[in-house]
Amino acid sequence: MIKGNPSPQALHQVLDLLATSHEFREQMLGDPAAALKAHGIEVDASRIPAVRKLPPMQEVAAIHKEHFDDPMDKVCVLIFLLK
Repeated sequence: MIKGNPSPQALHQVLDLLATSHEFREQMLGDPAAALKAHGIEVDASRIPAVRKLPPMQEVAAIHKEHFDDPMDKVCVLIFLLK
């Protein structure tokens, strides 16, 4: 689903925004491929589900904190959030 190898900083920023920004969360629900691309993360748009929902902000914050040190965990978290 994620193309290439996104930087740890990009993954950190996206997870932080998912935990804090209502505007970014709306962008992710509306057009996740564009929202992620704006932060340097490219995804295969054909693999994004038509119906999307995100966990509550506080749950994303907890997941982010738990996986803060491992960039590959962040990739897995992003994939999970989009399913």
